[in-house]
Amino acid sequence: MTVWGSISVALAGVAVLGVLLSAVCHWRLWWVLRGRRLGAKSTDRVTVLKPLCGADAGLDRNLEAFAHQTYRNLEIVFGVASSSDEALPIALRFCRDHQGVTGAVSVGEAASVLNPKVALLQRMASKAEGRWLVVSDSNVRVERDYVEHAMSHVAPDVGLVTHVVAGKGGRSLAARCENLQLNCFVAPALCGAGFLAGRTCVIGKSMFLRREALDAIGGFASAGGYLAEDYAIGQAVEKAGYRVMLASRPVVGWHEGWSFSRFVNRHLRWAIMRRQVSKAGYLLEPLFTPGPILTFALLAALVAPEPHLNIGAVCSALALKYGLDALTYAKLTGERLPLSVFAINPFREWLTLAVWALGWFTQTIHWRGKPYRVVADSALEPVNSSLEAEVGDEV
Repeated sequence: MTVWGSISVALAGVAVLGVLLSAVCHWRLWWVLRGRRLGAKSTDRVTVLKPLCGADAGLDRNLEAFAHQTYRNLEIVFGVASSSDEALPIALRFCRDHQGVTGAVSVGEAASVLNPKVALLQRMASKAEGRWLVVSDSNVRVERDYVEHAMSHVAPDVGLVTHVVAGKGGRSLAARCENLQLNCFVAPALCGAGFLAGRTCVIGKSMFLRREALDAIGGFASAGGYLAEDYAIGQAVEKAGYRVMLASRPVVGWHEGWSFSRFVNRHLRWAIMRRQVSKAGYLLEPLFTPGPILTFALLAALVAPEPHLNIGAVCSALALKYGLDALTYAKLTGERLPLSVFAINPFREWLTLAVWALGWFTQTIHWRGKPYRVVADSALEPVNSSLEAEVGDEV
């Protein structure tokens, strides 16, 4: 067998394992989204915490959904780091226009907390009256029964309810790549990895936290030294003896107005975070996106004089992989994957593979205007030197 033939056979073997793992991940996500509700109807007071940073495209519409929730025992606390933040007038206008909804605005951060999002949440929590605190990111666009549906998963031993995030909105290449990445890789990989590891992965874009559980772990500040604050909170809540639940419906992350640099910066930041949380898991990540591996195997077989590889089988594996992506995209968004978006899915995979590779060599990020070095377990260290390489801002 020639060298190229050996390479093609070896890559095909790895890719088949990747397709099987990908199938498990997609199946697990479909199982999560089967529509169950577990608990009795709750009447507990719920406080939605909306940390804001800048005026995202569509922010008004994202906030408007919280004025019409079917769950009535609800209040909203908005948080900005400073009075100059462009999101502050939008939050104040919401409170003025919806006086039937209990609302408050927090300006400033907890001084001793490194993670800027947690620094906002720690300060905002002091204004919250609810027994349940909901962390809801600014680009999340929810349905009218978002709170009611999530609270239907509550039981006495449940300390945290989280959601899978579906990507929607936007026509730019960056927005479409972001939607594909969330729907075809992040959501299935989180569900699959959680299933294989035997624990629920927490997604910080939407977290319902029982106040008693949050107090038991030391409040938001307990995760303030980590980039992966959602992961740290989920681990701590489980160690405190509470269950972590994954809701049976996704929330939508809206990506209108996204730029290409924002897409790359976000996923490089996430890549650095995942590598520091688990290097072994990070090493295996390309298996969960086997498209590039299958393509490598196919190209190696085509240039080999004696390929020793069933090219039809490789093409079938590629078709299966992209078919799973299309089905999962539809399940998460309620929409068919447009052909124009389907066509850029391979490009998105190659691009994120390059970001994954870069993640091995980058350790410093620039997040919400502040530079940090990310070390073991995604712990943050402040960086003062202007000579450090930086990953760009992410709202």
